[in-house]
Amino acid sequence: MIKTFALPKLIYPFSTLQHPPKETIQLLTKAMYDFLWDSKPDKISRQTIKQDLSNGGLKIIDLNLFTNALKCSRIKRIMDDQNNGLWKQQYVKLLNKYGGKLLLECELNENVISDMFKKNIFLKEIMTAWTQINSDKKDTSISNRILWNNENILIQNKTVFRKLWYD
Repeated sequence: MIKTFALPKLIYPFSTLQHPPKETIQLLTKAMYDFLWDSKPDKISRQTIKQDLSNGGLKIIDLNLFTNALKCSRIKRIMDDQNNGLWKQQYVKLLNKYGGKLLLECELNENVISDMFKKNIFLKEIMTAWTQINSDKKDTSISNRILWNNENILIQNKTVFRKLWYD
């Protein structure tokens, strides 16, 4: 019931509007579990219930991951070479200032992203979501790290990217 009727109502606002406050996510999560357990205490841990059916779960959606995934789906649209919409050109121009597609492979944190996209909340949220989802996939080998836009290499508290050198 939750996945069929409630979550589809959240897809559009979560994917197009500013990320909801933490309190809103907590309130929606509470409502979901209250519905599931008829306002009684959880009978199965939330970590277990989020898992696949084969692991004893019900595949309940984690709303934080859900909102991040929706934001990240915008990256595919922005990077799609077949799409030439005016909205996309604006974002590509801004991203190209920092390396375009390379930016998706860089080591960034929320502070660096906030500094890069101060004036564009939408791109800031997309890049923050991308970073959060991919944070566990970082290669720890120093020889495989990208120097550009690296959160560990700062000059005057800003990451380094020289478009001319990169090109």
